[in-house]
Order: sequence, then C-alpha cells, then structure tokens
Amino acid sequence: MIEISRMTESDIPTAAEISRRNSPDPWTESTFVSFFGKSLTAFLVAKEDGKLCGFLIGSMIGEYKSVEILAVDLPYRRKGAATMLMNSFAKLSPNLPISLEVRKHNAAAVAFYEKYGFTKCAVRKKMYNDPPDDGLVYIYEKNTGSNL
Repeated sequence: MIEISRMTESDIPTAAEISRRNSPDPWTESTFVSFFGKSLTAFLVAKEDGKLCGFLIGSMIGEYKSVEILAVDLPYRRKGAATMLMNSFAKLSPNLPISLEVRKHNAAAVAFYEKYGFTKCAVRKKMYNDPPDDGLVYIYEKNTGSNL
C-alpha cells in the first residue's frame, strides 16, 4: 500500500537516486538540500511498504503553487503514487491554482497532467538543453484538493 508523508532529510539520497534514474535533468542531493526547509516549499514522498518510490517538491509563490519536480520510480508507476502525491500537494492551500512545466516530449508526464485536469497555457521554445526540447506550461485551476 502506498502512503504519502513529508520528506525527511534521510529521504534525500533515495529521492536523488530516483531523480537520476527517471529524469534527463535530475536533481542532485545538493539541489534537494538547497530547497529543503524553505518555508514555502512542500516536500512529499510516496512510500510502499516503507520504501520510497516517488516524491513531489512544490513551492507556494504568491497566489499560486508550482510543482518543481514530480518523479515516481519506474517499478511503481501506474499504481497511483503520482496521483496521491498531486492530491496531497493540492490539499495544501486548496484554493490556489497549481502550475508546472514539463518537457514537450515527456509523453507519460503530459498524459498524466492532462488526465489530472491541467490545461496547457504556454510553450517555452528550446527551454531544455540535454536533450533539446520545448517546455510546456500547465495550470490547474479547479483545485479542490482531490482529483482522479
């Protein structure tokens, strides 16, 4: 059974490893540490049987929330972890819309966000370098704290 909780400092090495395995632009441990503990940042983890299988880092900026990074390790995908992480993030300041950016060619992430209810609102040409890709900007405004 997958459970969502707040990330602890001891989760950072595993989260960084998941990021390395699942992203062309992975966050390093030092990136996690630089965000960790900031007052307007949410650090959420998904664990199955005590093993970290995914995470979401989000910021609360003025009148909206932003997903900085969301990753679920490959063996745990399609088991609801991403939806549970997003629902937990949405419940924090539930009246605020959520924004995010995703690589145009990350078909699985684009499909997830669109199924969740995000709407594409902009394209940032050549936003990513390695490999080159456009960035898609999405917004979720019907934030009730629960979806899917």
